[in-house]
Amino acid sequence: MPDQITSVVNQIGKVKIADATYIPKLGCDNHTPAGLFVPQSEQIILSNLRQVVESLANAATPVQMRTRFYENNPIPGAIWAGHPQNPILQNADKIMPAVYGAQQ
Repeated sequence: MPDQITSVVNQIGKVKIADATYIPKLGCDNHTPAGLFVPQSEQIILSNLRQVVESLANAATPVQMRTRFYENNPIPGAIWAGHPQNPILQNADKIMPAVYGAQQ
């Protein structure tokens, strides 16, 4: 992450609420040993959103990965086909265009 963001997150440090302790950190993207991107519902940030929606819209992405994401889907307005046994995202380009910020 950029130093400016890392500095702010590090200055916040651990946050304790009741019995829970939260550490504000962003994990890195996960990949299989073969190099396949693993879409994770808890790891969506602007810089990986396009890769997330592309993988969820791709029938070649293992069904277990897509199903796990579908069950914990945090993306508002996501449209799925084939759910719940074989969910495939139908509106990836509406969620995150291939060229973000380009005039439609």
